[in-house]
Amino acid sequence: MKCRIFCALLLSVLVPRFGHSWDLRAIGIDRFRVRHVSLYHSRAFLTLESSNVSLVEATWPENTGNQWPRVLSDEWDATRSCRGLRQVLGTDIDRLARLWVLCGAEARGELDCPPKLVIRSLLSPGTGEIHH
Repeated sequence: MKCRIFCALLLSVLVPRFGHSWDLRAIGIDRFRVRHVSLYHSRAFLTLESSNVSLVEATWPENTGNQWPRVLSDEWDATRSCRGLRQVLGTDIDRLARLWVLCGAEARGELDCPPKLVIRSLLSPGTGEIHH
């Protein structure tokens, strides 16, 4: 019980700072709220509540080296396909250095995309993705 209270207090102090920790203006994101963060070494995968992007890879801590944040979700993609990462709800990283991405359902005009789970390797990105 004491651990839960301590963790809740710690999160209440740290979470508001996450929203201001990353400067994403370089990739066109100026208004956002961080929904979830998954860390792998110095890489941070940010699930965002934003009008145009829902998944971004950035560095943690910020400003380590020359790495710029990059958009991983496909909300900007105008193709009529359910294949990309859209409406990302959350992420996780397992012991095998795989990024698990949960995407919500999306209704886009004539295109209805079901929810999906996408798994990407962080060690060898050229191996492709697994879609469920």
